[in-house]
Amino acid sequence: MTISVANGFTPFLAMLSASLLLDVVVRPRTRRIRRWQGLVLHSAVMTATFGLWLACSGNVLVAAVLATSLMALFTVASNAKHRMLGEPLIFSDLALIGAVVRHPRFYFTAIPVHQRGMLAIAASTALIVLVLLFSTQLHPHLIGVALLLFSGGALPFLLRSRRFDAVARAPDLANDLDRYGLLATLFRYWRRWRHTPDPQPWPPLGEIDDGAHPARPEVIVIVQCESFADP
Repeated sequence: MTISVANGFTPFLAMLSASLLLDVVVRPRTRRIRRWQGLVLHSAVMTATFGLWLACSGNVLVAAVLATSLMALFTVASNAKHRMLGEPLIFSDLALIGAVVRHPRFYFTAIPVHQRGMLAIAASTALIVLVLLFSTQLHPHLIGVALLLFSGGALPFLLRSRRFDAVARAPDLANDLDRYGLLATLFRYWRRWRHTPDPQPWPPLGEIDDGAHPARPEVIVIVQCESFADP
C-alpha cells in the first residue's frame, strides 16, 4: 500500500491529537494549557515514535495506534506512581523495566484492575495487529525511517537553541511537568542529566588528625529498599 499525503497525514494527526489529550490527564496538573516549548517537544517525540513504528510495520494505522498506546502506557504508569508515591514518572524510572519483568506483582498492583485488563487487551491487540497488517512494501518503511531520523535529529538542535535551553534549568519536577507535560519533562531531564559533568572525586583520607592517628571520616550509610526487598 502506497502512502498518499492524505492517507498518511490523517492517522498521524489523530495520533498526535490523542497523545495531547492523554497528556492532559497526567497528574499533577494545575495549568490549563502547557507552555509552547512543551508542546513542541511533545510533538517531536511523538513524531519520532510514530516514525519508529512506521519503519517497523510499514502501516500508518498500526504506527498511529502503537504510538498512541505507548503514550497511554506512560500516562497510566505516571499517574499510578503519583497516586502511590506522590511523584510522577521520571526518566530514571525507565531503568526499572527489568525489575518490572522480575517482580511484576509489585508494580502491577499499583494499577487498578480494570486498567490492568485494558493494558493486557491493548498489548495483545497491538501484537496481533502488527503481525496481520505488516506491510512488505519498502516505501512506507523508508518514510518511517525518514520521519524518525528527521524528528530525532531535530530534537538536539531544538534543545540547544536559546528558547529551549532555558527550559528546566534546575530540578523542579512537579512544576516542570505542569508547565511542559510528561514527555517533554522526561526527555528534558534526561538530556540535562546526560550533559551534567560528574562531581569531582572525594580527596583521599590521608590527612593526619593529631600527628599520630589518621582523621576518622564521618560515614553515613543509606539503604533504600523496595517493598519486596529484605535488607
